[in-house]
This record gives sequence, C-alpha cells and structure tokens, in this order.
Amino acid sequence: MYSGLNCPAATDCSPRSWVNDQGVTGALADRYGDGHYGTQAAHGEHWRQFCDYARDQGVRDVRQVTEELVTVYGQVLQEQVAVKVMAVSYAQNLLSSVNVVLEAMRGDSQVRVSPSELVGERNSVRQEAPAGIGCAFSAHPA
Repeated sequence: MYSGLNCPAATDCSPRSWVNDQGVTGALADRYGDGHYGTQAAHGEHWRQFCDYARDQGVRDVRQVTEELVTVYGQVLQEQVAVKVMAVSYAQNLLSSVNVVLEAMRGDSQVRVSPSELVGERNSVRQEAPAGIGCAFSAHPA
C-alpha cells in the first residue's frame, strides 16, 4: 500500500492534496514503476476530476471515499452520457481511473465500481490502431 494515504494530522488531506507528489502521483509511480507515463498522466487528470466532485460533496480526506460516493459520481457521469454531453467511453475511463487510483493508494480493491454497469456499455470498439502507432509496432519484422 502507498504510504502517502496515511497523512499526518498536520498534513492537508483535502482532495486537492491527493494529486500532489505525496498523493496520486506517488501511488501511480509505485504501481507502474518507471514507465507508462501517458497512462499515469491520464489517471492523474481523471482523478483530479473526481477530487473536484468529492470536494463538492464535503469529502476532505481520501480515507473518506466510499463505494457509495464513487457510485453516485458514476450516476452523475451517466446523466451526462444520457444527455450526450459525455461519451460512454470517456465516462467509463473516468470511473476506471478512480478504481485504479484508489487501489494504488489503498493497496486493496475494497472501493471499486463497475464502470459499464454505472454508465452503460460502449457501443463501438476501435478495430485499428490510431494513426502513427502502426508504424511503431510491425507484425512483420523488416
């Protein structure tokens, strides 16, 4: 478990502080090691959005995050999907990042939700690699 979760009493444990080097950044670095920088950055940005929501709900400490809070956040995202303000895939990504960060910070999967159950199933899956990736990974070595 990432030790940054156990904030000393004098430390600011507000949701904003969860995204600093002693919070999510350290937890993700511990989880992924030296690499996966894009993945870590995406999880960090998605986590910041959850932190904003958590703060609005009165949560001031990551230890106060419950499955109920994450579920209600998922319902808020689902409402945005329903009115076509947000894509299902993006809402799922936001919730997946919350799962990943909480697992990295807590060291367990006790607070975990199913993104597809909360915001719906994706209606399309990429069939080809994005432009520019295909040249980096060739199935036929030269």
